[in-house]
Amino acid sequence: MPITLEVADKLIANGLQGISKQELSNILNSISYYRLRGYIYPYFHSYKNNKTIKNNITWETIWNDYNFDTELKGLLFQEIGKIKIALKTVLINVFSLKYGQTWYINSELYYDSTHYENDKNELFHHWDRSSEKFKQHFKNKYQGNPPSWMIFKTSSFGNGSKIFENIKNCYTKQLMTEYFGFRKNSEKVLIS
Repeated sequence: MPITLEVADKLIANGLQGISKQELSNILNSISYYRLRGYIYPYFHSYKNNKTIKNNITWETIWNDYNFDTELKGLLFQEIGKIKIALKTVLINVFSLKYGQTWYINSELYYDSTHYENDKNELFHHWDRSSEKFKQHFKNKYQGNPPSWMIFKTSSFGNGSKIFENIKNCYTKQLMTEYFGFRKNSEKVLIS
């Protein structure tokens, strides 16, 4: 008997109501018991000894919890993606206007030269690995370092955050934080 049938049989034997063994087995085959068990555990009488499910807890209750959490995570990740894009865009725009399109290679902007070198190398590593069409177009048409809006498009958010953290110009950092509605001297919010 497949493990999902065994698990389904055990859950139903321990009091799960409102779903057949075969239906539960099919669901477990597509999302796995290990993903689902965090939604089942709160409905056990005891986590350690007694693995019976509390009275009046149906499959629908557990399934609703799972679906709510899945949808919430999806919404959060979607919005986090938008925030990451906005943060990188403001970083690029503010520093490009103040220091030029390749500001990211100006070592004088950074506190720590070792971190600067590491962060710059990581930035170029992402650039070199990228297969974006705009990168090929740039390399075919131009020489030198790409503008910040291109190279940061190929970088990770973490890389951009480390670069921002190491920048010593407080006024320019302040412009960024104020753009997002934070008070003066609160750039730590953007690197937490």
